[in-house]
Amino acid sequence: MTSKLFYYPHNQNYNSYSTSLKSCIEHVEKNTSESLTDFFSFKYFLKPKKIVLNWFEDYPFDGNRLKFKRLLVFVIFVLCFLAPYNQIIWVRHNYSRHNGKGFIRLISLILGKLLSIVASRRVVLSKKFAQKNKSYSYLPHIKYGSFKSTESCSNDLYNFALVGKLEPRKKIATLLEFWPSHLPLYIAGECDYQYREKLESIIESRRLTKVNLDIRCLSIEEYECVLEQAQCILNMHGNSTNIVSGSLIHALSRRKHVICMATEYSKELSMFLPSAITNIHKMEELKTLDFKDKLFSDLDWQVFQEHFGRVNQLKHLEVILSSKKRSVLEGL
Repeated sequence: MTSKLFYYPHNQNYNSYSTSLKSCIEHVEKNTSESLTDFFSFKYFLKPKKIVLNWFEDYPFDGNRLKFKRLLVFVIFVLCFLAPYNQIIWVRHNYSRHNGKGFIRLISLILGKLLSIVASRRVVLSKKFAQKNKSYSYLPHIKYGSFKSTESCSNDLYNFALVGKLEPRKKIATLLEFWPSHLPLYIAGECDYQYREKLESIIESRRLTKVNLDIRCLSIEEYECVLEQAQCILNMHGNSTNIVSGSLIHALSRRKHVICMATEYSKELSMFLPSAITNIHKMEELKTLDFKDKLFSDLDWQVFQEHFGRVNQLKHLEVILSSKKRSVLEGL
C-alpha cells in the first residue's frame, strides 16, 4: 500500500525556504499534499502517511504567545505516530523559541523533546549538528533563488548593511557601541519605540554620523534591494536558540560577504567558504578588524552553489524520504 506524503505547515514564518523545500519534496514524492482537509478526510486518514513537519518546533507560537488552535494541530500531528504505518519526518531549525523566556521557553523545550521522541526521521540543516547527534540526518539549507523585483532599486550603495527586524537578541545596540565611527553603516528594519530610542541614543552619544538608521517595515522587494546594494552584510546576533541561520544563507545566496558574530553554524560554513564569512567572537574585535577586500571568491561561490543548490538538496531528500521508520524507543 503506497503512502501519501503530507507537508506542513506550508509557509510558517513567511519564509521562502518553506516554499523551496516543498518544491524539492514534490519533485521526489509525486503524491504530496499540504491540505489539512485532505489529511483528515476519510480517503486518507486511515491510510499510511509520511508527514514532513518543517520548522514545527515553532508552529504553536505566535511571537511569544502560545496559540491554543496551533497547539491542538501540533498534538494531532504528534499523535499520528501511534499508527504503526505512519512516518513523521521532522525538519528542525532551532533549539528553542527565539526570545522565549520562562513559561514559553519551557513549553518550547518540552514540545521540541516530544517531536524528537515521536519523529520517525529527524532532519537538521547543519552538518556539524548531525555529526554530533547521530540520530539526525543532514539536509543542506537550500540557497535562496534569484529575485526579480517588480520595482527597480535605488542607486544607493552601502558599504555595510544590517537588514531585518531590529530586536535586542540581534545585539544591534552592542554593535553600535563598538562600530568604527569612520565607517558608513546602513541599518534598516522595523523596531519597537523603546529599542529605537536606545539605538538613536548610542548613535548620538558616539557621534556616529555615518550610521543611517532607517526604521520601517521592509517589503520583500526592499529587503532584497538592500542585499543587492550592499557590499558586506552584518549578521551579529549569534543567537544560542538557532541551529542554522536563514538570514546568513540568504546573504550568501546574493554573493555577499557576511561579518558574523561567531556561532557553530557560521563557523561550520566558514570552514569551506573562507572568503565569504568573517567570524568575530567579541564586538570589541570590530575596532581592529580589517574591513578591506571583503570579497566572495569565485571558487567559494562555486562551492556554495553546488553544496546549497537544488541538485544536492534532491540527493539528500531522496535518501531521507525513502528511509524506513525508526523505532520510537530510539527517541527516548
